[in-house]
Amino acid sequence: PLPAQPAAAPEPLPRVLEPEVAAAACTDEEVAGGSLGESQFRFEMAMDGCGNDKLAEGMRAFVADTLKLDAAMRQKLGR
Repeated sequence: PLPAQPAAAPEPLPRVLEPEVAAAACTDEEVAGGSLGESQFRFEMAMDGCGNDKLAEGMRAFVADTLKLDAAMRQKLGR
């Protein structure tokens, strides 16, 4: 698949996003203040049926669209 190509590139990929910068820019008190840990987030996400279902639906749609894009690019590039 196409995402494997960057991993096989001989030169290192430049880092574009920095976690420290993103964390410093976060204005959400629960997240930025550290009061919401991963286990609590996972619990709350699991308890929110709509959020859980919509997240899964979005992920499935993203994968399906990615596969379509991959196929279209392969056809366009003749691979």
